[in-house]
Amino acid sequence: MPGVVVTTGAVAGPSSPTRAPSSTYFAVGQAERGSTLGAVLVNSLAEFNDKFGGRTTYSAMYDDLVTYFQEGGTRAYVVRTVGGALSLFDFSL
Repeated sequence: MPGVVVTTGAVAGPSSPTRAPSSTYFAVGQAERGSTLGAVLVNSLAEFNDKFGGRTTYSAMYDDLVTYFQEGGTRAYVVRTVGGALSLFDFSL
């Protein structure tokens, strides 16, 4: 379109210095260790590591939380699952 200028850039770290009220993330996935009885609140990646262990090769949950906290997220509720992967269309749980 004539006259339109698009500028892009990469942002590292939080996009806002203040905590947004809606900055709550919910993650469900496999982890190295931790409770399977319900959601556990974690406020940082270090806290996730303490409660659930580090990155694993069989789950993307750790990588999802890394991105969430790097983007300025402050609160995540994590539910650890165990066993094989479920189909996205398996609602018979």
